[in-house]
Amino acid sequence: MSDMSSLSNDYGASADFASAVNAAVLALKRAVSRAEETLVGQPAGEPPPRERLALVLLDLARQLSVEEATEDVETPLPIPEDVITRLKAKHRAQLGWYLDDLRQTAAALQGKGSVEAHQLHVLDDVCDAADATASASFRRLWRR
Repeated sequence: MSDMSSLSNDYGASADFASAVNAAVLALKRAVSRAEETLVGQPAGEPPPRERLALVLLDLARQLSVEEATEDVETPLPIPEDVITRLKAKHRAQLGWYLDDLRQTAAALQGKGSVEAHQLHVLDDVCDAADATASASFRRLWRR
């Protein structure tokens, strides 16, 4: 595969991930602000948006953790390696706490508790990393 194709694929994957995560978080924030129990607009046969977002967070926690096994887990959305690298670098000093925050947010999304303000900040942090990754991929593609 040529360098341009590789960059294009990286950008596509990063942009798709960022778009999907941002849309899910935005829908969640709207639902929370309206005190709704579920998010609407899910395609038939797919897990609810809250569950998909929870699965992404659990997969992210698994990939950030060095102690956990690295078995392949089917997730609704593949996480670009650059997103993982960014989050690992940002939270290096407090990675254990960040992993706990990711898992607690996932549990809240799975209906085991309400989604609180600090958990929305965890989701915003993931969105920021996804946006930065997509933007960096686009800039690399544009420079070629």
